[in-house]
Amino acid sequence: MSKRTDTHQIHRGVVNHVILKLIKRLRQIDSWESPPHNLYERQILNQFITDDTMMSHMKELKGHLFQLLSRINDTTWKFDISKGIHDNDSLSILKYSGTHGHNFPWHVDDGPQGHEAPEPYTFGDGSTCRKLAFSIGLTDYRTFEGGVIEFDNSGLGNSMKLGDIIVWPGYTPHRVLPVTSGTRYTLVGYMHGPIWR
Repeated sequence: MSKRTDTHQIHRGVVNHVILKLIKRLRQIDSWESPPHNLYERQILNQFITDDTMMSHMKELKGHLFQLLSRINDTTWKFDISKGIHDNDSLSILKYSGTHGHNFPWHVDDGPQGHEAPEPYTFGDGSTCRKLAFSIGLTDYRTFEGGVIEFDNSGLGNSMKLGDIIVWPGYTPHRVLPVTSGTRYTLVGYMHGPIWR
């Protein structure tokens, strides 16, 4: 099942067991970093790839995600996302703890936070930017409360369930409300394409 708005799309349960299994293999539960202000904790998956097997899992995961996100993009935005998931803008697992009230305030993903009309982040030789952002639910929704993702002007709050994916253009303002109990895990990443014209 999917739900579409101008700002984002929710696809319930479409992340297949192969993708979830690869994420689990790449995940390092005991190693987390806290960005400033203790909003959430993060694992940048590339930092934990130490052998050829892990590299193979990451490559396979990126391939599956590229196929899934290309299908979603082709039905709605039709952005040029031909550059896929950039090696210098790695997939991350975010951990939102109810004990700490972790959240993520209003922001956009294609430019510096807080800008009204940001210049896009660029990667590699400066010719690519974040076109689409996505978040995959990695936690059974019955094990946490709160953590709703909200999008500007949508008037909608969306709870992520295990196997759900939410996709949105990188320029769409959004936030994650505080987790009030339990722990919410998501995989986040970005699909890249040529700089906006």
